[in-house]
Amino acid sequence: MDIPILISLAVLIIIAGAEMYCLFIADRKIRSRPPLTAVIPVLPDSPFLEAALDRTVDLILRGDCPINRILLINYGGDEAAISLCRAFCADFKEASLVRPEELEKILAETFAKSEKM
Repeated sequence: MDIPILISLAVLIIIAGAEMYCLFIADRKIRSRPPLTAVIPVLPDSPFLEAALDRTVDLILRGDCPINRILLINYGGDEAAISLCRAFCADFKEASLVRPEELEKILAETFAKSEKM
C-alpha cells in the first residue's frame, strides 16, 4: 500500500476513536456531574439582582449548568426586590427565598454526606 493511504487510514481511525469517546464516554461523564446549588444574595438597593436572575434562567433553560437548587438569600432587600424574588420562586420550583438564619441548616441538609456502615 501507498504511504499516503496508510496515513489517511491512521487519521480516520484516530478521528473515529475520538468520535466514539465523545458520543459514549464523555456524555456519561457530563451527566454524572454533581448537582449545583446557586446562591444569590438579595441586598438592599441591589442593581444587579434582575440580571443575576435572568442569567440563572438562561443557564437553566439552555442546560449549560446542572443547577438543581437556587437559594435567594434575603439580606434586607427592598419590597421590589422581594416581590421579584417571589415571582422568580413561583416560576421555578428549584428556587426558594430564605433568611440568612435558615441558610446554615439548608446547606447542611443539601450537602450532607450519608455514610453507610
